[in-house]
Amino acid sequence: MSGAMRAMVPTPSSMRRCLGRRRARARDEPRAAARRQLADAIRALPLGQKQVVVLHLEDFDHAQIAATLGIGEGAVAVRLTRARQALAAMLTESRRTTTEEQA
Repeated sequence: MSGAMRAMVPTPSSMRRCLGRRRARARDEPRAAARRQLADAIRALPLGQKQVVVLHLEDFDHAQIAATLGIGEGAVAVRLTRARQALAAMLTESRRTTTEEQA
C-alpha cells in the first residue's frame, strides 16, 4: 500500500485522537460560549466603561488607567464599578434568556 493510501485509512490510534479532540471540544464549548458572551457584553458597554474594563483586564492598576485615560483615580473606580454592575446585569439576562429558550 502506498504512503498516500495508508494516510487515508484510519488507525485505532488516529481514531482515539480524533475522539479525544471531539470530547475536549465538547468540554470546552461551555467555556467558549461564556467567553463569547462576556466579550459581547464588554463590547456593549459605554466607551468610558469599556476602556476601563479592557485596561483592567490588561492588569493596569487604577493609577495607570487614570494616567492612560487622563481621568482621576476616583473616576476609574466609579467607571469600573458601574461596568461590573452592567456586565453582571447583561450576563444574568443572557443566562435567563438562554435557560428560557432551552425550556
